Amino acid sequence: MTCWLQTPDAVLDQSSPAYNGGHTELHLSSVSTVDAFAEQAREDLTSFLAARALEMAKGGCMLLVFGLREGYYPYKVGATIELQERIWNDLVSEVIIVPKCSSHLDLYLFVILIGVHEFSRRHGLDNKNMV
Repeated sequence: MTCWLQTPDAVLDQSSPAYNGGHTELHLSSVSTVDAFAEQAREDLTSFLAARALEMAKGGCMLLVFGLREGYYPYKVGATIELQERIWNDLVSEVIIVPKCSSHLDLYLFVILIGVHEFSRRHGLDNKNMV
């Protein structure tokens, strides 16, 4: 969902429990931050699918590929994302990038839980409607 997931306002608000403290990825984040991204992902996915439904030609199809993860929290998807966080932190510590940029950088990738099939069912996207 990287290309269309908005950054929730709460993760940029330093007074919010969801404030992400300058992290560029969710694996070091609090459950409140993960909750904020989960809600944003639901809202954005609904908007995305509604817009695509208006654009689709009759009989057309669309392929969506989602990464999946087994647990909700801690948010864990793999070493690649952790490496990205380390590289970003190195750039900040070497003053190549100012620390404030970390809080405003939108590199977030919210990986959907395996239970996404429930979302699909609620929106008429179950297997019988898919090619």
